[in-house]
Amino acid sequence: MKKSVTIIHNFRGQKVNATEIVGIISTLVVAPAIVFSFIYKVTKNKHELKKMQYQKEILELEVEKQNNQIKLLEEEHRKLDKIIYDT
Repeated sequence: MKKSVTIIHNFRGQKVNATEIVGIISTLVVAPAIVFSFIYKVTKNKHELKKMQYQKEILELEVEKQNNQIKLLEEEHRKLDKIIYDT
């Protein structure tokens, strides 16, 4: 039979071995760390998604701007063609 190593006593005066200490530490430290890391990653992904949506809107506006410039140039070209061919 394996002999357990006594490290500390609990509040009732009972011996607490290393395995119980590891269990307590993992319950109080490791489990919340895992949960909060997932929460952090979810919020980070939400912010990244919002950023990408703004970039998409910016690119759509730039495309619309380019289309408007093309239309303006076409109108100017028609105007100059009319001037040239009417004379």
